[in-house]
Amino acid sequence: MHPDTAAFMAAHQHLTPEPSDTRENPVDILRAAADVADQLADAATEGPWLNLDHGNQLIRDTGDDGPLEYVVNEPMGHEGNAAHIVLWQPSVARSVAALLRATAAELTRKQTKANLGLIRADRLHEPALVVARALLTAKDNT
Repeated sequence: MHPDTAAFMAAHQHLTPEPSDTRENPVDILRAAADVADQLADAATEGPWLNLDHGNQLIRDTGDDGPLEYVVNEPMGHEGNAAHIVLWQPSVARSVAALLRATAAELTRKQTKANLGLIRADRLHEPALVVARALLTAKDNT
């Protein structure tokens, strides 16, 4: 396993079930998280977003000289929060959703080929499952 992957997995261990936990279908988790990411992206202001005035304004870059379209128009209190929000604009959420769906499709093919009903994600797919669980947990906290 690549050292960066090992570090990622260790930092997110609380989102990874014990090896004996086979009650959850990883394909369902991946698809549910992809749906959440897409739904929230669809409900948000389209990007690209820009961080102005050290996080006090987040705007949509309309590409013209028209009026500003605000994503957030009040101080964030912390410039890092503004930068993080800009990082997670709708195009990024949709890309993560596509990655999760591709991983779900690959696991489905693996299940079908092996004629298995429910399989655990392997080391190659586990990081995507960790991301999926983090998205679902964050959604539950909104």
